[in-house]
Order: sequence, then C-alpha cells, then structure tokens
Amino acid sequence: MNSSIPNENGRRRRRRPTSGSDVIAFPAMVALSFVFSYIVFALIVMDSKARDKLLDLSAGKKILITGASAGIGLAAVDNLYGHHNGPDLVIMGCRSMDKCEKARMDIITKYSKDKAKCNRNSEEKVCRAFPTELVCLELDLARNQSVRKFAKEVNGVLKRWNGERKKKTSLDILINNAGVAGPPTESVREAAELTMQINHYGHFLLTSLMMPSLLASEKGGRVVNVSSLAGYLWMPQFLYKILPSGLSNPNNYDPADPQYEKVLCAYEQSKRANLLFTNALQERFGGIHNFTAVASHPGYSRTSLPLTGFRFASENFRKFFAYNPVMSMSSDAGSLTTLKAALDLGKVSGGKFVGPIFGAIGRPVVVGTSLNPFLAFDKVTAGDGKQSVDILWDHSEQVIGEKFFRAK
Repeated sequence: MNSSIPNENGRRRRRRPTSGSDVIAFPAMVALSFVFSYIVFALIVMDSKARDKLLDLSAGKKILITGASAGIGLAAVDNLYGHHNGPDLVIMGCRSMDKCEKARMDIITKYSKDKAKCNRNSEEKVCRAFPTELVCLELDLARNQSVRKFAKEVNGVLKRWNGERKKKTSLDILINNAGVAGPPTESVREAAELTMQINHYGHFLLTSLMMPSLLASEKGGRVVNVSSLAGYLWMPQFLYKILPSGLSNPNNYDPADPQYEKVLCAYEQSKRANLLFTNALQERFGGIHNFTAVASHPGYSRTSLPLTGFRFASENFRKFFAYNPVMSMSSDAGSLTTLKAALDLGKVSGGKFVGPIFGAIGRPVVVGTSLNPFLAFDKVTAGDGKQSVDILWDHSEQVIGEKFFRAK
C-alpha cells in the first residue's frame, strides 16, 4: 500500500502517521463537547425531575392567579393542575369569563385521562383523594369596583371550600400576574393612567383586600408580583420623579397613541412599581404569621402580550416579537419563574426576585431582590431606595381611595 500522497506540485510526499495523541484527542474533544452541551442545557432548562420537585411544593395549597386565561398565568395553572400532587384549589381571575371557562375546560380535558387512570388506581402513591379544583371568577383590574366584587367572590369561594373541610378561611398564595403593555382602548378608565391601573393599582387594591385571608394561612401566606425585564433595565430611578403628575394622570397616555415612548414608559414604570410594591409589602408585613412577598419576571417568554399591546408597532413586528424562537422561551418555561417564586419558600425568601438565569432565558433562579433586581448592577438600581417605596405606597392609597389593610 502506497503511504504517500501527491502535493500541489504533483510530487508525492509521505503521509504523516497517526499518533496516539491524535487518537485520544478526538474522542476527548467529543466528550468535552457533550459535557459542555449538558452543562449549558442544564443551565437553560429545568429538567422534569426538578420541575416535579418544585410542583410538589404546591400540594394542599389554595392559590389565586390573576390573568389566568392566557400567557404565563394560563401556563402556571396548567402546570399546577397537571401535576399529580398539586394544589387543592386554584382560582383563576380573568377579564373575560368566556376565555377563562374555555381555558379551564381545555386544561381539565387535557388531563382527564391521567385523572381517570389515577382514580382507578387508588393504591398508587401519587394519587390524591381530592384533585385540584379550578374556579373561574371575573376580574377587570381596570375598574376598582370589579376588583372589590372579585375579592368578595374569592372570599366566598374560600369560605365554601374551607367550610366543607372544616378549615380556616385562608388563602396560601396570591399571584399578581395580569398585565398589559398598551391596554385595550375599550377598557373603562379609573382616575389613573390605564397601564398603571391594570398592572399596579388594581393589584395593590386586590392585595389589600386579600391580606386577611393570606395572613390566616397556616402555611404562611405569600404574594408574588410578576414584574418584567423592563422594570429595571431602562429607567430604574425615574419612578418617584414622575408619579405625582405623570402616571396617575388618566390623560397622560392614550392607548391608541402611536408614540412608543409613552407606551413603553407607562409599561416600564408599572413593572418597576411591581418591584417597589413587593419591597413595601415585605417591609410592612414580612414575618407576621410567616407572611412573605416576592417578585418574579418571565424573561423573554413567547406570549400574546405583544399582540394585544405595543400598538405603536406594525402587525408584523408584533407577530415577530410574539413568536420569535431565537433567545426566547415558551410561556410554559416562563411560568416556572413565577411558580418558583410562589412555591419555593426555602430558597426564595421574602423580598427576593426570581428570573431566568440568563436574563431572557434559562431555568429560574434568584437574581436579586425587589430593590436590587439584578445583583450585577446593584450600584445602578439601588437608587430607588426607601424614598420611591414610601412615595409609591402613599400615592397608591390615594389612587384607590382607601388605606391599605393594616394588621391588628
């Protein structure tokens, strides 16, 4: 066998024999590539075992989720209901009852075979005597009257549910998830800018009305305020400067106005308000009957938010932003940040902020606190401090027209 090969001049040269180091190097490189890929994958994705372990923490709890008919809220309900050892009760607060009931029935139908199999196999350890109950209630955060009516209906459901089981009327977790970015123009206005009303003031009022039930929780009530990357990446120190004359003014921003600065400013400030509200809740109620308040953000999750908002943008841009698969996560993956904040009481203590490990994507981790949302930028975001927290609290009480609940 001829071991020489022709070179570019037509002359033949001898083939270099393969060394032992070459034989070892290639498999080593392949192995290292697999190890590297596994590490990256592990950082990006929460595996099924970790997901089950997280959802196990929901067992026996009563949970209220706003904005539960779409996006992150719907995905959270789906995860909770579909888990074999999930919560006892999930109340879905939705603006549209038709959408809420459809979402509820879709989830029940999706898991009906698993539930039936579980019921037939009663000796199986993962099966529970009482499967998760899903309840739909109407909630329009744009109208304070609707918020108050919703709170009464929630307490009615809790009283009925707990009464049947001879337990205290209590709520374990409130997830303030509903949000808009350029709200629908047909929304009824309160005496406040509409984005702030839906994203913050409405939840501020709802939380106040639900505090007695949260403080009655034997497991320790928890509030989760779902914020956004926008809450601290753009203008983290601007809130307290514009509150008195800006976002509280219903005429300051028109949802149909194509000026993107107004749309984004309103959205960003409402999401920052979610973080400051979290800090204020934890400062005022943290430790009372083991109550805690935390915040989360879903990174870049593919939801319908850009389709229903962002009216300054073209339809093609909104579709791209909603469905773009590059450096984004599904709403199912995005909901895990909310669920970690809500359920993992051991690793997510009061005042913490949970988000994807890589900012826009990744498994859920604690990324900071409600005042210092992203630990790498503490010096940048720490400027809000107590001044903004206290101003926002007092201002929010003025907007809703009543004092926030006070513990006895």
